[in-house]
Amino acid sequence: MILIVSLGQWLSNDDTGPVVQGTRCTLEQGGCTFETGGQRIRISLDSQTVPLETLFTLHMTYPHSLTFKQAWIEGVNMFMGKMQVVPLSQPSREGENTTLDAESFLGSCSEPHMEWRMVVEFVQEEKQPPLRLELYFDTQRSGD
Repeated sequence: MILIVSLGQWLSNDDTGPVVQGTRCTLEQGGCTFETGGQRIRISLDSQTVPLETLFTLHMTYPHSLTFKQAWIEGVNMFMGKMQVVPLSQPSREGENTTLDAESFLGSCSEPHMEWRMVVEFVQEEKQPPLRLELYFDTQRSGD
């Protein structure tokens, strides 16, 4: 019995580190900026809208003290699975920040209005827990 309880506690232990949740974000209107622990992280789009059923590029800018680990997008109001955000190249250093371009793809479904959550995880400097950002945005299926 003790083994089962211990296993349950271990499995429910979330060691992803602090979660910084952004307010609802309009990516296509200038992007989203997060501030945490004196660090500024910015995520923006290369287009005027978040397209459906087409690859799109995201631009990330973050301090050198962070290392991009992974990111994905998932539906909030309808389960659509996890769409990975895939880096297009190695991160590059620009001044005090690191920049990274990545791409992803959002599917279309029967819902005309979709709500999405993007999760971005970074590794921090030594002995600090990982940093996990969550930002929310909407898409509207064209023709609706």
